[in-house]
Amino acid sequence: VATHPTTLILKESTMSYTGDDAKIKDANGNTMFTIKAEIVSFSQRRYIYDNRGQRLGQLRRSRLLPSVHIGTLSNEKQCSVVMSGFMNPMKCNAKIMLNERQKIGKISGNWRAKKFSVVIDNSTVAQVSRKKSMQSMFMGADSYCIDVQPGVDLVFVSLLAVALDELYHDKKGG
Repeated sequence: VATHPTTLILKESTMSYTGDDAKIKDANGNTMFTIKAEIVSFSQRRYIYDNRGQRLGQLRRSRLLPSVHIGTLSNEKQCSVVMSGFMNPMKCNAKIMLNERQKIGKISGNWRAKKFSVVIDNSTVAQVSRKKSMQSMFMGADSYCIDVQPGVDLVFVSLLAVALDELYHDKKGG
């Protein structure tokens, strides 16, 4: 949990077998978390690890709805990021659902989610901006700057950013 305003840099890896791996670093370049995809998986499941290699949580794309499930190791569907606002192609919006029933927040952003806000319980908890680089243009690897407010779970916000990227940019398998 962030004890002060924290900036994270999420950078997709271009040299992974699946193309779905990423590193999340702090503003000083220290690796905070690593996201790794299962190499052979029909579920497209990814896990997030701390800097000691301990598995902290998971995410996977839903096969039925335009959504991504985020969960703990024991509850893979604890939270869902569900695409919303289909009628406005200039927006990249999503609802944050707890246990697929209760809306606890929303993510709203501009076209192609180059910049978006995460709001939970009517408070903005994070601002996320997508960075353009030569690597993203030629190799398809996205980078995001995540500015997180104090008191917010850094793993959860990191997984929300990955989920939105999955919904609006990766478009594979769903």
